[in-house]
Amino acid sequence: RVMQCCQLVFMGVSATLFWLALQPKESQSLGVFLGLVALGGAAHAFYSPASQALMPSLVPASVLPNAVA
Repeated sequence: RVMQCCQLVFMGVSATLFWLALQPKESQSLGVFLGLVALGGAAHAFYSPASQALMPSLVPASVLPNAVA
């Protein structure tokens, strides 16, 4: 569930950055850009541990050291 929410945040940030890139330069704001980058970083801070915790349930225990390395 955490990973799905983070993926939705990543998708929203990417779509918003794409939309901002299409706007005229006068309407682009550094604050909005930095806010989106911070939001993406916060989502990544939750996504990374959740994805690492998922690894043992995806890979058999005998090959887990090789899968993590």
